[in-house]
Amino acid sequence: MSEGNTSPSLPDLRFSFLKGKTVLFLITEDWAFATHRLRFGVWLVENGVQVYVACRSGAKSTEIEALGIRVVPLATSRGKTGFGAILRSCSGFRRIVKEIKPDLIHVVGLQLIVVAWASLLFFRRKVPVINAIAGMGTLFSGVNLGVKYRLVRGFVVKLLPFIFGSRNRWAVFQNLDDFEMAKARNWCEGTQAVLIRGVGVLVEAVRDDSRDEQKEDPIKFLFAGRLLRDKGVAELMAASRKLNLDGVSHEVEFVGEADFANPNSFTKQEVDAFNELPWINFSGRRDDVLNRMRQSDVIVLPSYREGLPKVLLEAGSLGRPVIAANVEGCREVVVDQLNGLLVAPRDFASLADAMASLAGDRDRRVEMGTRNWIRMNAEFSEVIIFGEFAMLYQSIFEVACNIDPKAENRIG
Repeated sequence: MSEGNTSPSLPDLRFSFLKGKTVLFLITEDWAFATHRLRFGVWLVENGVQVYVACRSGAKSTEIEALGIRVVPLATSRGKTGFGAILRSCSGFRRIVKEIKPDLIHVVGLQLIVVAWASLLFFRRKVPVINAIAGMGTLFSGVNLGVKYRLVRGFVVKLLPFIFGSRNRWAVFQNLDDFEMAKARNWCEGTQAVLIRGVGVLVEAVRDDSRDEQKEDPIKFLFAGRLLRDKGVAELMAASRKLNLDGVSHEVEFVGEADFANPNSFTKQEVDAFNELPWINFSGRRDDVLNRMRQSDVIVLPSYREGLPKVLLEAGSLGRPVIAANVEGCREVVVDQLNGLLVAPRDFASLADAMASLAGDRDRRVEMGTRNWIRMNAEFSEVIIFGEFAMLYQSIFEVACNIDPKAENRIG
């Protein structure tokens, strides 16, 4: 959802062992790469890596390729669980791997992790693979899933020990909850399970204080993400209605759009009905999310489950306080009462109370925002996360070259 530009400059980290390597990313859509991993991909290019991205090609492909990254079109099966669609993805990805001959494959997302594993089952050349768990997805957090999706979830859970336990496979988890769950369920061995918290965030050199002295009503809350039920959109709408009834002057902006390929998406009719409330603004999908954050006071994410939500990191990079549900991923970023507030998941009343408390205390908002900016610098900046991925890459290349590996559960 956020800007994909590469300015200002990337972290000044240099790793000579990367030069001459070829890395192939597998991700659902070009916009997903542009939103979350473009800066990392450009950083790899600057370190001498030849970077390819296999994905569904769309409007963002030209932007990605202009920065030295090759987009390889692939008919991914996001939102489709049929055997035929998955088989076509497997066949297409297998051809891509044969053609590119990568030194490392970096897969993003649970569904594509299954696709990559199936594609390479009988592959003669054993290519190292990073399976990046960007959250457990709708299969685990979705509500009112049909029989088909529940059956797929059961099948995927049974497959995971085979996928993660395969040789030359490393599983990267974005939050401690998922990391510990994988170990407890024996999905992967300790040396192949790695905790790297997110994809890194570009933290501004000086905290944005443009809202510190903002005294005009109403307070502005912002939600940025897809309009899905498991993102807590309905709870945020209900909390906002309660605030209005309680006389709390406020505005809520939703930046994002429905995702009809996802079974938890709201329909167009439902979104249109939400937008009829005068203090609610649905801005749709935008490329200037950071600017919308700058014009907001508090960022809200009442999601049911996350990997490591970049929207919360971006809020912190600007020095904005956050309100989030106390669930996997969100509590990895938010320390309750320090840099934001954690609320009971799926509970609009708890969310409304938190929103009301910050609406009435500007000094508290400023203090939490400052602490959030400090926390992003200390733990989630690109300098830290890119370095952790580089160390993981190095350990994988050492294993591939039969050099004594020194992989650890926690990089850095």
